[in-house]
Amino acid sequence: MKNITIILMAVFFSSAFINAQDGRHHHKGPGEKMKDLENAKLIEALDMDEETTLKFFSRRNAHREKMEGIRKKEDEHLKKINELIEKIGDQNDPLLKKAVEEYFQIRSEMNEERKSFINSLSDILNYKQIGRLIVFEPRFRDEVRKILLKQRRSPPPR
Repeated sequence: MKNITIILMAVFFSSAFINAQDGRHHHKGPGEKMKDLENAKLIEALDMDEETTLKFFSRRNAHREKMEGIRKKEDEHLKKINELIEKIGDQNDPLLKKAVEEYFQIRSEMNEERKSFINSLSDILNYKQIGRLIVFEPRFRDEVRKILLKQRRSPPPR
């Protein structure tokens, strides 16, 4: 576990030095900082060695790219449904029915991609680690959401 922490710290520090040396002033935005925090917490939760960590994040990044493509398709389809709702006068129009069915097909595609990703991990993670991953992701999102909501509710400092 110490080795993974050392590797993470080395990666973070080396990226800071590289960015400083090339003359660009690249500051991580909140999204990138959140990804870094999620990755560090995930490494800790799954208790992965260095080799497993590299393999895992390689697959996870490929999975995230696929999911992003599917999400874009979903967003485009939601816009299409909304346009049809505004345009169509008939409440049971076959075009709208078809668009709704296509939407659920896209959602199924997302679920299948997620299942495929999880199943692909069985050669690098044991099932206890896979279970931890499945539990980790929604818990992490919930914790982040709670923190953000708490910050919004708290009065600004004087």
